[in-house]
Amino acid sequence: MNIEYTAVPTMSQLHHSNAFYRGIMGPVRSGKSTGCSWELWRRANEQKPMKGGVRRTRFGIIRNCYDDQTEILTENRGWQLFKDLLEDDKVAALVGDNLVYQQPNRVARFPYKGEMIGFEGENVDFLVTPDHKMWVSTRTTRKKIWGKYEIRTAEEIYGSQLVRLKRNSQWVGVETDLSPDVFEWLGFWFAEGSVGEYRNQKRITITQVNDIDYTRDLFERAGIAWREWKRKPSGINFVVDKESELFERLWLLLKDAGKARTKKIPVELLHAPKEHLQAFLAGMIKGDGTVGKSTCVKISSQILADQLQEIAVKAGFVANVNKEKDYTGREIVFDGIVKGHTNGPQYCVTFVKPQKYRPLLLCDKNSTRRRGWYKEQYDGEVFCVEMPPIPVYVRRKGKGFWCLRTYRELLDTTVKTWLDWFREEHVGRFNKHSMTHNMRWNDIDCEVLFRALDRPGDISKLLSMELTGAWVNEAREVPKGVIDTLGDRVGQFPAKKDGGCTWEGVLLDTNPPDDDHWWYEMAEEQEYDGIPVDPSAWQFFRQAGGIMEVDGKFIPNPDAENIGNLNQGAGYYLKRLPGKKKSYIRVYYCAQYGYVQEGKPVHEEYVEHVHCAKEVIWPVQGLPIVIGIDFGLCYDGETEVLTLDGWKYFKDVDAEKDVVATRNPDNGVIEYNEINFKTAQHYKGKMLEWHNSTFSVCITPEHRVPFTFRDTPEKVEFAPAQWLADNQSGHHYVDLCAKWDHYDDIDKTYGPLDWSALLFAEFMGIWLSEGSVEDDSPVHRISIHQKENSPRINKILDDTGLSWHRNDNSWRASNK
Repeated sequence: MNIEYTAVPTMSQLHHSNAFYRGIMGPVRSGKSTGCSWELWRRANEQKPMKGGVRRTRFGIIRNCYDDQTEILTENRGWQLFKDLLEDDKVAALVGDNLVYQQPNRVARFPYKGEMIGFEGENVDFLVTPDHKMWVSTRTTRKKIWGKYEIRTAEEIYGSQLVRLKRNSQWVGVETDLSPDVFEWLGFWFAEGSVGEYRNQKRITITQVNDIDYTRDLFERAGIAWREWKRKPSGINFVVDKESELFERLWLLLKDAGKARTKKIPVELLHAPKEHLQAFLAGMIKGDGTVGKSTCVKISSQILADQLQEIAVKAGFVANVNKEKDYTGREIVFDGIVKGHTNGPQYCVTFVKPQKYRPLLLCDKNSTRRRGWYKEQYDGEVFCVEMPPIPVYVRRKGKGFWCLRTYRELLDTTVKTWLDWFREEHVGRFNKHSMTHNMRWNDIDCEVLFRALDRPGDISKLLSMELTGAWVNEAREVPKGVIDTLGDRVGQFPAKKDGGCTWEGVLLDTNPPDDDHWWYEMAEEQEYDGIPVDPSAWQFFRQAGGIMEVDGKFIPNPDAENIGNLNQGAGYYLKRLPGKKKSYIRVYYCAQYGYVQEGKPVHEEYVEHVHCAKEVIWPVQGLPIVIGIDFGLCYDGETEVLTLDGWKYFKDVDAEKDVVATRNPDNGVIEYNEINFKTAQHYKGKMLEWHNSTFSVCITPEHRVPFTFRDTPEKVEFAPAQWLADNQSGHHYVDLCAKWDHYDDIDKTYGPLDWSALLFAEFMGIWLSEGSVEDDSPVHRISIHQKENSPRINKILDDTGLSWHRNDNSWRASNK
């Protein structure tokens, strides 16, 4: 193996560092992965020989889906939680526009602690890891044209209002000897029928009261012979018991279909062609359905409800399954007679309107309780499947849609880079099944384990791994806890009795994360969780961007690395600029911290090398310091502010005299403060309005709004109103409440009778609600009007020290 490797400057610094954790951040195609690959190979060569002269090492290469409530549609077992998938289960996949069943290579399952991204609304519900692959169509804001469905990560589409999912599909199915009319009859039977043996005679029955003519016509069309028994006081039993080939076929299908709460459709019927399944649903809806603004079937069997949802997507429709309120013990009335009581919940299968087959991820929170986009902290297991990069049909809380997975990134990226350098014909075969490369070269025996952390048992295996060292590829996608755990597993191989490790440590590489990521905290702020970073333990290296932004234009960066190894040189980045958002270019090409988002960022024109000083700038003695603050304009003319004199429109507030109510962000207490100055001027432009039953505000987009995140309710943040509007994710809260710690002295007394503050407040509360005064000089009366004689009011009035007397409807006190 004769290969030359020359490290780029920043990677050379990493090679010479002795820190236990070493991380490198840079733009795409900057040589990070190549450098980390060669660092592991170098350490394998430097390992001191064991007995026999062999240099043995073992390295782990790590790269980082659905939560534990997400289910996936299987071929023969219907909806299953990911954790319950079996090795021989085939799952529903989307090939072209057709639903087909494919068997995954393996099931992904691993513990995860960190942020998850979700959406709730528009008949959609999902909660996935930020790097999870979604199957979405996006719309351009200018041409308003929906693009083809493509793969985007959940993080990339988070908060966007120009994204839609896919919920429907086409279906071919398996040919059947039964006609569509028989399938319609079967659907009607599952709604209205029963089956049993009576005196050794097999009998299939459909009971009907209202749709007699439809039922007779259905039997005729299906070619099923029947007899009719009149029921008392009304209705007909349609009985099938005449031996025939079709009867035996139906008997075999229905004899084990179960009772009301356990009814289930034979798997054979679920695989029928689309036309047959449409007919089945028509019969089912005719029997147990209601048709109005929406079409809904209510049934007692959860299995049957799930199967109807499966039939719906194969029939070209979309349906949701909801568990309704448990009415256990409710009377069952038939023909006006109580026949029994319910013994469990009902399930409602709602057929979605066609315009919702490809729902837009937009949720109007003023008209619904749904959360829309949201992020939340998660601590539990997440699941996925390993298979070709095509969507699978999943559901959460009864709502199904097409979505992708995460696993193949490891095989398509990290492994590919590794094998480009360390070819199998030179150092040994790579085992795709175990994701292991056993390398043999001269006296080197090196085992490299590739782990995606989304396969069964990978995390548990990580806890028991004995490694020499490790490399975390795309570390921004891997939870910090996993990296900490990995650090505990290195330095374990070779064992001390075999000579021990010559080197141990963890390498990390990544594209730039957001500035609230743990990497940013440790690399730039030099602390994590309030603890300073120890440079002997953690050292971070940062590559220059491939291009840089100057005066609003992107030009080649003279400090860029690895340019000589790119086909177009510096033109590699410039050629890829058209059609990309600035946020994407700045993260992946300029190597700036940030995140790629849909919508308008708060500080879109921020450029790090222009706006951020490389060192602390100290004031110069003798020169003035000018602080420029753009207060902007905030409220419309209909907004009022609370002052000591009550509510006033902003235009009526006197900045020199009025004192206004403010809320201390640290403790939430109301404080009255003087006004420094007031601005008012003509404004023509965009306003943002929120309005519901409890909250109404109309403000300019740049107005700074205090809010809190769900996971840190005690910490008040501030953001422009436009940002909150663009990120209506359900995890932002605008606090409408405040605390009151009294304005005057709590011991202050009121009036000549020295009422306490509490007594004064109680009396005034009653009087303002129910009281009046009469001034018939020289008699002055105070009245409290209330028909009922309340002991509570009696007690308060007695405490006032006034002489009160009561008539039929009120209390009165006077000066006479």
